[in-house]
Amino acid sequence: MSYQPGDVGLAHGSGLVDWAIRFAETRKYGRGSTEARFNHAFMIIDSSGLLIEAEGRGVVSNMMA
Repeated sequence: MSYQPGDVGLAHGSGLVDWAIRFAETRKYGRGSTEARFNHAFMIIDSSGLLIEAEGRGVVSNMMA
């Protein structure tokens, strides 16, 4: 897969905060809505797949799996 700096992705986490976000989105948009499927966003910052994402401890940098 090819990544370009500035690409943005959406993810579906399984932690307690992830669940709470999806729960609130489901209450707002309805069960089965596409808005309630994802609860996390990230941005690619270089072509090797290095990304940044917001976590509870602040913005962190990780490598795309």
